[in-house]
Amino acid sequence: MKELKNSLDFIKKSKKQIYIISAIFLSFIFIGFLFPVLEEELLKIISEMQKLFEGLNLWQTILLIFINNSRACLIAIISGISLGIFPIIITLSNGYLIGFVSNIVTKKSSLLELWRLFPHGIFEIPAVLISLGIGLFLGIDLIKNKKNFFSNFEKSLKTFILIILPLLILAAIIEGVLIFYLN
Repeated sequence: MKELKNSLDFIKKSKKQIYIISAIFLSFIFIGFLFPVLEEELLKIISEMQKLFEGLNLWQTILLIFINNSRACLIAIISGISLGIFPIIITLSNGYLIGFVSNIVTKKSSLLELWRLFPHGIFEIPAVLISLGIGLFLGIDLIKNKKNFFSNFEKSLKTFILIILPLLILAAIIEGVLIFYLN
């Protein structure tokens, strides 16, 4: 219980960076929605991602989603050692991709069709934004306060295990069920 409280405190300590990451993410969702460029390349990436799920049963789908999201969140945290540059780049690209997909979906169907993103996003997006914010925090911490970096890095990994992974488990179950039964 103490470790969970410490992890929640670490998230509070990183809240400024989480807010910055969230603002960048939302901005690039709008940019991706309003200015969908590189359509052919992005559609190839999306098609490749969809192929990963072909022929999988429900539990394999959930596991694949969980592994991919867990790896992405861990990379977002660890990449903070790039002085926060990679967490920002990851945020830009993910926000843009979500905006791009939202644009495609609304063109082919309607704005209401975006509800499919909402259920799993309730848990997945906060987990991703927390991970990216922590990565940015670590990058800034490495510049400003090198003596606490390793302590904060350890706290970030505990936060990953105690907060982020449970959120990703919930997100994977919801998204897996949606993918499996709506396709």
